[in-house]
Amino acid sequence: MGRATLSAVAVALATSAATAAAAGFSGATVPRQNDTVNSNRVTKVKVTCPTAASGSCAGKLTLKTSNKVHGHTLTLGSSNFTIASGQTQPVKVKVSKTTWNMLKHGKIKPNAIASSHDGSTTSNVANKTKITLKKASGNTQGAPQGSLY
Repeated sequence: MGRATLSAVAVALATSAATAAAAGFSGATVPRQNDTVNSNRVTKVKVTCPTAASGSCAGKLTLKTSNKVHGHTLTLGSSNFTIASGQTQPVKVKVSKTTWNMLKHGKIKPNAIASSHDGSTTSNVANKTKITLKKASGNTQGAPQGSLY
């Protein structure tokens, strides 16, 4: 085997390893869950980074309506995140005033779309899950309940 053949084999192995690493990243996921939106219009959505990720998962979590509203899919809120490999973390998302007003009429079931990449890839992988949002009941600001007198 000559030098050119060995170089070609080395390049082929490096290329296939990089392709396998890129193909191995399945993206951050959002498990099915029921979440509440507090009076500041903030909800915490759990996002999981797979253990196969190289380093950490970085990306954006977007909440969108699962059905079209007046012919359009609405973005309810979004937030950037960075999560360590193999970990599940809550991502705080501030929802829009329109979403807050929709929650006054009951719960909604938007799609949570986690678009992410790990340390070895630059292209994003998107995963979509339907979650349930409802308005938090009672006092969520930590002030004392009931009357002072």
